[in-house]
Amino acid sequence: MSSLTQLKVISHVGRDLLASAAAFKNEAVAVWEYVANSLQYLDLGVAPRVQVEVNSERRRITISDNGRGMDPQDLQHFFTMHGENLDRRAGRIGRGKFGTGKSAAFGIANILTVDTVRNGRRNVVTLSRDTIEKSAGDNVPIKWELRDGPSDRRNGTTIIIDEVLLGRIRIEPIVEYIERHLQAFRAIAPE
Repeated sequence: MSSLTQLKVISHVGRDLLASAAAFKNEAVAVWEYVANSLQYLDLGVAPRVQVEVNSERRRITISDNGRGMDPQDLQHFFTMHGENLDRRAGRIGRGKFGTGKSAAFGIANILTVDTVRNGRRNVVTLSRDTIEKSAGDNVPIKWELRDGPSDRRNGTTIIIDEVLLGRIRIEPIVEYIERHLQAFRAIAPE
């Protein structure tokens, strides 16, 4: 007879993250995840501004916004698999329930960098597919490039999707996907 008295569900965080990434099969779907976050997470009274840049030669996609940015605690929540949407819990309408932003980049690429400024403090973190695949399962370490450094930049976040694995990065589908989904996003966006 086994001495195990309690059974529980456990998960391998790295495999869970890569399984979630499989939902982001192309550049348009992955980019939209970050664009939608940029449109949703704004400071009060700020009109959204989002810029998407594709650099095919460097195999990089960059999404920059003027959203509210993230501090270290916000970043920890961002990187929590299936974490509860805190805005929704606070009664603010939004599109997501359990965030997938940390996994979207890995549907198409090897490296995700988040460069974010909130209230004059800048944080830059990097996560790679290699680190995810080498994780022991209980967590995946994220590399701090800069933690709470002073910044004179306004609030906002830049997402860098690096080492894109696609044969080529197609710009037209990204534009079409964003335009098509903006209409639906406007219907649920907070006033």
